[in-house]
Amino acid sequence: SAVSSYKYWKTSMDINATLLVEMIIFLLFVLITKHYIWPPIIGVLDERRDIIQKGLQQADQAKSELAKAKEKADETIHLAAQQAKHIVEDAQKEAITLISDAKKSCQERLIKLEVELEKKAQQAHQRARKNIETEILNASTQLCQKVLKEALDTRTTSKLIQAETKADKG
Repeated sequence: SAVSSYKYWKTSMDINATLLVEMIIFLLFVLITKHYIWPPIIGVLDERRDIIQKGLQQADQAKSELAKAKEKADETIHLAAQQAKHIVEDAQKEAITLISDAKKSCQERLIKLEVELEKKAQQAHQRARKNIETEILNASTQLCQKVLKEALDTRTTSKLIQAETKADKG
């Protein structure tokens, strides 16, 4: 039984010694890894995290700039629409004013033309009346001259006197 106990103790010591060596090797591995391998890996991971973080910040910044640009574009479009509306309103007002002025000018010109035509018609009427009066005066003068000529004609006068006397006798 001493031999079996020695075998047991030796086996158990081998296991314990092996376990102890494995623990020392693992501890050395952890220390070497922590000191030499882990920092470069952490450095690469930190760099990668920083790059990703910068990318996300740039994306957020680009998103913010895009929102600002969209807002500015919307504002510019709104201002342009208002300006266009004002321009159209001003153009309509100016067109109405121009049309009104043109109508007024045409009406004034029409009134002037009507007055001028009325004057010309009155002048033509007066000329025609004068011409008619002159013609009547000339015709009556000629008629009077003819009547007077016949009245002053001695033969006609003596014939008239004889005709009167015959009528009284008869």
